[in-house]
Amino acid sequence: LHQFTSDLETKIISDIEILDEETKNKILFDFNNTRANYSIDKTVIDLFKEQVKNHSEDIAVSCQERQMTYLELDQFSNSLAVELFDRGVGNNCLVGVLLEPSEYLLITILGIIKARGIIVPIDTSYPDYRKRYIVENSNLDALVSTEELIGNNLEIIRDISFDKLLNIESIERLTGDENC
Repeated sequence: LHQFTSDLETKIISDIEILDEETKNKILFDFNNTRANYSIDKTVIDLFKEQVKNHSEDIAVSCQERQMTYLELDQFSNSLAVELFDRGVGNNCLVGVLLEPSEYLLITILGIIKARGIIVPIDTSYPDYRKRYIVENSNLDALVSTEELIGNNLEIIRDISFDKLLNIESIERLTGDENC
Protein backbone atom coordinates (compact mmCIF):
# COMPACT_ATOMS: atom_id res chain seq x y z
CA LEU A 1 0.00 0.00 0.00
CA HIS A 2 2.89 2.29 0.77
CA GLN A 3 4.04 1.82 -2.84
CA PHE A 4 0.74 3.22 -4.11
CA THR A 5 0.59 6.25 -1.87
CA SER A 6 4.19 7.44 -1.75
CA ASP A 7 5.11 9.89 -4.47
CA LEU A 8 1.72 9.37 -6.11
CA GLU A 9 2.16 12.37 -8.38
CA THR A 10 5.40 11.05 -9.91
CA LYS A 11 4.43 7.37 -10.22
CA ILE A 12 3.69 5.79 -13.58
CA ILE A 13 1.11 3.03 -13.38
CA SER A 14 3.34 0.55 -15.21
CA ASP A 15 6.01 1.03 -12.53
CA ILE A 16 3.74 -0.11 -9.71
CA GLU A 17 4.36 -3.74 -8.73
CA ILE A 18 1.21 -5.56 -7.64
CA LEU A 19 2.86 -8.93 -7.06
CA ASP A 20 5.77 -9.72 -4.82
CA GLU A 21 8.89 -11.06 -6.55
CA GLU A 22 8.29 -14.71 -5.58
CA THR A 23 4.71 -14.75 -6.94
CA LYS A 24 5.78 -12.93 -10.09
CA ASN A 25 8.55 -15.48 -10.77
CA LYS A 26 6.18 -18.38 -10.11
CA ILE A 27 3.67 -17.06 -12.65
CA LEU A 28 6.21 -16.05 -15.28
CA PHE A 29 8.62 -18.97 -15.05
CA ASP A 30 7.28 -21.94 -13.06
CA PHE A 31 3.78 -22.02 -14.56
CA ASN A 32 5.12 -21.45 -18.07
CA ASN A 33 7.77 -24.13 -17.86
CA THR A 34 6.26 -26.43 -20.48
CA ARG A 35 9.42 -28.09 -21.66
CA ALA A 36 9.25 -31.83 -22.00
CA ASN A 37 11.91 -34.24 -23.11
CA TYR A 38 10.84 -36.16 -26.19
CA SER A 39 12.97 -38.42 -28.24
CA ILE A 40 13.85 -36.76 -31.53
CA ASP A 41 13.61 -40.18 -33.14
CA LYS A 42 9.89 -40.55 -32.45
CA THR A 43 6.99 -39.24 -34.48
CA VAL A 44 3.66 -38.04 -33.13
CA ILE A 45 2.23 -41.42 -34.12
CA ASP A 46 5.01 -43.23 -32.22
CA LEU A 47 4.20 -41.19 -29.11
CA PHE A 48 0.48 -41.85 -29.58
CA LYS A 49 1.09 -45.61 -29.95
CA GLU A 50 2.98 -45.55 -26.63
CA GLN A 51 -0.09 -44.02 -25.01
CA VAL A 52 -2.28 -46.70 -26.59
CA LYS A 53 0.05 -49.43 -25.32
CA ASN A 54 0.34 -48.03 -21.80
CA HIS A 55 -3.17 -46.60 -21.33
CA SER A 56 -5.41 -48.46 -23.82
CA GLU A 57 -8.54 -48.36 -21.63
CA ASP A 58 -8.04 -44.80 -20.34
CA ILE A 59 -10.19 -42.02 -21.76
CA ALA A 60 -8.34 -40.23 -24.56
CA VAL A 61 -11.15 -37.99 -25.81
CA SER A 62 -14.24 -36.64 -24.14
CA CYS A 63 -16.53 -34.63 -26.36
CA GLN A 64 -20.04 -33.72 -25.21
CA GLU A 65 -21.70 -37.02 -24.27
CA ARG A 66 -19.18 -39.28 -26.01
CA GLN A 67 -15.93 -40.67 -24.65
CA MET A 68 -13.28 -42.73 -26.44
CA THR A 69 -10.41 -44.71 -25.01
CA TYR A 70 -6.93 -44.62 -26.50
CA LEU A 71 -7.56 -48.04 -28.03
CA GLU A 72 -10.83 -46.93 -29.66
CA LEU A 73 -9.20 -43.76 -30.97
CA ASP A 74 -6.37 -45.84 -32.41
CA GLN A 75 -8.77 -48.30 -34.03
CA PHE A 76 -10.94 -45.59 -35.59
CA SER A 77 -7.94 -43.66 -36.89
CA ASN A 78 -6.51 -46.90 -38.33
CA SER A 79 -9.82 -47.50 -40.11
CA LEU A 80 -9.70 -44.03 -41.62
CA ALA A 81 -6.06 -44.50 -42.66
CA VAL A 82 -6.98 -47.74 -44.46
CA GLU A 83 -9.89 -45.98 -46.22
CA LEU A 84 -7.55 -43.20 -47.28
CA PHE A 85 -4.98 -45.73 -48.57
CA ASP A 86 -7.76 -47.50 -50.50
CA ARG A 87 -8.65 -44.19 -52.16
CA GLY A 88 -5.09 -43.51 -53.23
CA VAL A 89 -3.89 -41.29 -50.40
CA GLY A 90 -0.24 -41.77 -49.54
CA ASN A 91 2.94 -39.75 -49.14
CA ASN A 92 2.29 -36.03 -49.39
CA CYS A 93 -1.28 -36.34 -50.69
CA LEU A 94 -3.46 -33.40 -49.70
CA VAL A 95 -6.50 -34.32 -47.62
CA GLY A 96 -9.09 -31.66 -46.88
CA VAL A 97 -10.72 -31.71 -43.47
CA LEU A 98 -14.15 -30.08 -43.26
CA LEU A 99 -15.29 -30.90 -39.73
CA GLU A 100 -16.62 -29.22 -36.63
CA PRO A 101 -14.47 -29.57 -33.51
CA SER A 102 -15.30 -33.07 -32.26
CA GLU A 103 -13.84 -36.52 -31.69
CA TYR A 104 -14.11 -36.96 -35.46
CA LEU A 105 -11.61 -34.16 -35.95
CA LEU A 106 -9.02 -35.92 -33.80
CA ILE A 107 -9.68 -39.28 -35.50
CA THR A 108 -9.24 -37.60 -38.88
CA ILE A 109 -6.00 -35.85 -37.99
CA LEU A 110 -4.48 -39.10 -36.71
CA GLY A 111 -5.81 -41.08 -39.69
CA ILE A 112 -4.34 -38.64 -42.21
CA ILE A 113 -0.97 -38.66 -40.47
CA LYS A 114 -1.02 -42.48 -40.39
CA ALA A 115 -1.78 -42.49 -44.13
CA ARG A 116 1.20 -40.13 -44.62
CA GLY A 117 -1.08 -37.47 -46.03
CA ILE A 118 -1.02 -33.72 -45.52
CA ILE A 119 -3.86 -32.11 -43.58
CA VAL A 120 -5.61 -29.20 -45.31
CA PRO A 121 -7.94 -27.67 -42.71
CA ILE A 122 -11.14 -26.05 -43.97
CA ASP A 123 -12.81 -24.27 -41.08
CA THR A 124 -16.57 -24.72 -41.15
CA SER A 125 -17.02 -21.14 -39.93
CA TYR A 126 -15.24 -19.70 -42.98
CA PRO A 127 -17.47 -17.92 -45.46
CA ASP A 128 -18.34 -19.98 -48.54
CA TYR A 129 -16.01 -18.00 -50.83
CA ARG A 130 -13.05 -18.81 -48.54
CA LYS A 131 -13.89 -22.53 -48.35
CA ARG A 132 -14.35 -22.61 -52.13
CA TYR A 133 -10.96 -20.90 -52.61
CA ILE A 134 -9.21 -23.51 -50.45
CA VAL A 135 -10.87 -26.43 -52.24
CA GLU A 136 -10.28 -25.01 -55.74
CA ASN A 137 -6.66 -24.02 -55.15
CA SER A 138 -5.31 -26.89 -53.08
CA ASN A 139 -5.92 -29.72 -55.57
CA LEU A 140 -7.17 -32.07 -52.84
CA ASP A 141 -6.61 -35.80 -53.19
CA ALA A 142 -9.45 -36.49 -50.71
CA LEU A 143 -11.85 -34.72 -48.38
CA VAL A 144 -13.03 -35.97 -44.98
CA SER A 145 -16.26 -34.56 -43.60
CA THR A 146 -19.67 -35.57 -42.26
CA GLU A 147 -22.79 -36.28 -44.28
CA GLU A 148 -24.40 -33.07 -43.03
CA LEU A 149 -21.41 -30.87 -43.86
CA ILE A 150 -21.00 -32.50 -47.27
CA GLY A 151 -24.68 -31.80 -47.97
CA ASN A 152 -24.41 -28.21 -46.76
CA ASN A 153 -21.32 -27.54 -48.90
CA LEU A 154 -22.16 -29.28 -52.19
CA GLU A 155 -21.53 -26.14 -54.23
CA ILE A 156 -18.10 -25.72 -52.64
CA ILE A 157 -16.94 -29.34 -53.06
CA ARG A 158 -18.60 -29.98 -56.44
CA ASP A 159 -15.25 -30.53 -58.21
CA ILE A 160 -14.12 -33.30 -55.84
CA SER A 161 -14.98 -36.69 -57.30
CA PHE A 162 -17.37 -38.81 -55.27
CA ASP A 163 -14.75 -41.52 -54.64
CA LYS A 164 -12.52 -38.92 -52.95
CA LEU A 165 -15.18 -37.88 -50.41
CA LEU A 166 -15.10 -39.68 -47.07
CA ASN A 167 -17.94 -39.46 -44.58
CA ILE A 168 -16.15 -39.96 -41.27
CA GLU A 169 -19.39 -41.14 -39.65
CA SER A 170 -19.52 -44.14 -41.98
CA ILE A 171 -16.00 -45.40 -41.23
CA GLU A 172 -16.16 -48.69 -39.40
CA ARG A 173 -13.68 -49.27 -36.66
CA LEU A 174 -11.03 -51.89 -37.31
CA THR A 175 -10.74 -54.17 -34.33
CA GLY A 176 -8.04 -56.58 -35.43
CA ASP A 177 -4.30 -56.16 -35.34
CA GLU A 178 -4.19 -53.68 -38.19
CA ASN A 179 -1.15 -51.52 -37.80
CA CYS A 180 -1.04 -48.11 -39.41
